[in-house]
Amino acid sequence: MSRQIMRVSMDFDAPIGKVWAGYTNPYYKPCPDCEDGITPERAELGEWVAKLMRRVDAPAITMGLAGRPPSPGFGAHDLIDELHALYKIIAAAGLDPETWGICPTCQGTAIDLAVYEAFEAWTPPDPPAGSGYQMWSMTTVGSPMSPVFATVDELCGWLEQTGVSWFGSTTATAEQWRTVCKED
Repeated sequence: MSRQIMRVSMDFDAPIGKVWAGYTNPYYKPCPDCEDGITPERAELGEWVAKLMRRVDAPAITMGLAGRPPSPGFGAHDLIDELHALYKIIAAAGLDPETWGICPTCQGTAIDLAVYEAFEAWTPPDPPAGSGYQMWSMTTVGSPMSPVFATVDELCGWLEQTGVSWFGSTTATAEQWRTVCKED
């Protein structure tokens, strides 16, 4: 589950629904020449391949490129199939799929290489520990989903009353939340 109880200080005041600033890598500096580690040509080819792989009227072509039929019930191929197809097309052109279209400035990292080592070496700190209980979403990097409460019961009651997401748009009762909010 992407929900986690955190024991934090009672005065911990991070914005709910926002990645906690302590989890933001201070060494992050984007590549000056790309946004995502690839060249515009590779990005454009990837868009074309994605459109092709989502077509349901060309199953022989998409199965040949993906190496398997479309996902059952979905009717199209997933992102893994799209990547396999992209690699096959690049290889068919006589190019190396591992290197063609990768940004030469950042070598595909999307991070400025001048700070890359420090960026990779950085370890996020834990929030300030304490006696309080707070629910966090760990779906991305980590963000508070609730205020800090003195007891698990208060936290679980608040989660139920406010309709905080248990999973997707599903909410939960205080009893269900207690399965996540086990005391130490």
